Amino acid sequence: MTSRVDEKNELASLNDRFAVYIDRVRHLKADNERLTKVSSELEETVRREVSGVKGIYDRELADARRLLDQLAQEKAKYQLEVSKLQSQVEDLKAKYDMSFFAMPGYRVQSPMSATLLQNTPPHGCSGARTQLRAFPANIFEPEKMLR
Repeated sequence: MTSRVDEKNELASLNDRFAVYIDRVRHLKADNERLTKVSSELEETVRREVSGVKGIYDRELADARRLLDQLAQEKAKYQLEVSKLQSQVEDLKAKYDMSFFAMPGYRVQSPMSATLLQNTPPHGCSGARTQLRAFPANIFEPEKMLR
């Protein structure tokens, strides 16, 4: 009879242990479901934020590229303008040099000579030295220079 009582006690003990095990499994399943839900919510949040940041980045990159293209166009325009102005300056300088050196009483010792005038200007040319000194200031005003 003791074996039956022992068997009964052992089965009761095993049953209790099994109930604890089943309760533990249910608890772990519930935790797993909760964690899965939290994980999917976090993934969705990250996905939304990444797509938002990607959109902002793409817009900023497009704006930067557009600005870079505009600056490149402006640079090309200004370089072309500078080139035209340099050409005009050279043409005006050549015309000025030709008209200046054609004046009677002036002699040029070398084309790059810093002193283009004699010590005393000829009659009627007293303003030529002043005009020559003012030449760099008037370089971009050809109407005033040719008067």
